[in-house]
Amino acid sequence: LIVFKINHYSIVFKYEEYEFILDFVQFVLQFSIVVKVALEWKTRWTNKDILLGILTAGIFMAAACKFNNEDAYAYAFLILGAKDIDKKKILKVFLVVNAAMFALTIGACELGFIQNITTYRNLESSHARVGLGFIYTTALSAHFLTLVVCYVFAREKRISIVEIILIGISSGVIYYLTEARIASFTIFLIFIGLVVAKICYMKNVEFKLVRLKLIKYLMIYASGILMLVS
Repeated sequence: LIVFKINHYSIVFKYEEYEFILDFVQFVLQFSIVVKVALEWKTRWTNKDILLGILTAGIFMAAACKFNNEDAYAYAFLILGAKDIDKKKILKVFLVVNAAMFALTIGACELGFIQNITTYRNLESSHARVGLGFIYTTALSAHFLTLVVCYVFAREKRISIVEIILIGISSGVIYYLTEARIASFTIFLIFIGLVVAKICYMKNVEFKLVRLKLIKYLMIYASGILMLVS
């Protein structure tokens, strides 16, 4: 997981001569997942699991071939390898790795090890959009959005009012730095949702959530499907 996440940060591209080490470690990790799946194939995989596994691999492999993007099929390996692993453990590991790489990228940029990419929305704009070490200015906002979502799910009902306020403020900060409207607005919507949820929780108002399997599966395969149809 750590190696896969490193690929999304521009800090790697500064030292291209070492990329073969990253590729080798990633290959070893992918091979270990294949071995894990093979060992558990007959004992823990039902017919439905096999069908979903083939569907998962097919969607992401097709997206990887269409766009020549290794990251697309890397997610297929991660999804298949995550079977029977506690989702909370996956979430916490993902959050720690993402937060560490996020801070490392910005820190390396501020120290001058990697470039701070600056762009403008159009020729008339005077406000610079900064990347702070990421491969593009909107990549900063996308990674921060991922951090916010993971953090909210990790904290659940324990999230405090101060944390909610900080999330709301961060949406404005991210927009000021990157002018990424979708990510900033999504973070703001999360802030609104947290405020409503916190008020309801404090007033002991309970909601009954209807869990639809179709929606759950669409969320899992959404990125691969969108890459194929784009």
